[in-house]
Amino acid sequence: MKRMLISGLLILMMIFTLSCEKKKKITAIKIAYSNNAFDIAVSHVIKTIIASQTKLNVDLLEMPEEDIAKSLADGSADLSFSFWLPNTSADQLNAYKDSLEFISEYYNDIKTGLAVAEYMPIGSIEQLNSMDSQYPREIVVFDTSSVLTKSVSDCIDRYQLANFKIRAFSFEPEMLTYINHKMEKVEPVIFATYQPHWIFSSMKIKMLTDNQKVFGRPEKAVIYARKDFSKDLKQISAFLKQINLTTADINELMKENEIQDADPKKIAVTWMEQNVDKINLWINKAIDSKK
Repeated sequence: MKRMLISGLLILMMIFTLSCEKKKKITAIKIAYSNNAFDIAVSHVIKTIIASQTKLNVDLLEMPEEDIAKSLADGSADLSFSFWLPNTSADQLNAYKDSLEFISEYYNDIKTGLAVAEYMPIGSIEQLNSMDSQYPREIVVFDTSSVLTKSVSDCIDRYQLANFKIRAFSFEPEMLTYINHKMEKVEPVIFATYQPHWIFSSMKIKMLTDNQKVFGRPEKAVIYARKDFSKDLKQISAFLKQINLTTADINELMKENEIQDADPKKIAVTWMEQNVDKINLWINKAIDSKK
């Protein structure tokens, strides 16, 4: 396995080195991401692959979800894996569409919506109004600036959820700790989330049916970059176009990152070493696409 890793990644090194041999010397790239389990997992893996095999400095820039497209448009970031289409990221991408470059899709089955503990006797958003009035009528979210949180506000209005309010946490781990605490006490808990996510294999929860499609249909995770990214870094762009992650990949990465004191950098390195064949396939397809 060690030999396969070195062999495959030496090819990758050649690709990336060639991509930087141009009049305009590029020595660094910046990847923008938001602070949720999905973004953290994906961004660290791609950073690790690029940084470990090139002379490029690769930095991760954490920022609010709503600022990511702007950061690409003004050049303060070069690349992001944080966009979901056709619903979640549509508005911010449209606002800067003339200053951005679409690279590719890399995952095609994201679902967003409301989830509850399995022991709650409801299966759809409409049924939330039937909850016993003695319980707090709250929907838990993280990151008040996110589109998912804004969709929760729309959901409350569209479904006429009487007296429901949003309870917001700054970070996703804080929200998940609160949810786990409520479930340990077998109390009602309603929260905004997305799939794939490691919590569906670690907690007994279920998504509520969204008959009015407030949260939209399944989405695709896509890569966008600053304008002229592919022109400046042709081979890196060719490689990025081949990335195709599975639900198993993302669930594994997110779950590892949520372990207490987890180091996303080490997790990304381990994943890379354990997925040599997958990475080599992306590399070979990138080479073939440039012939």
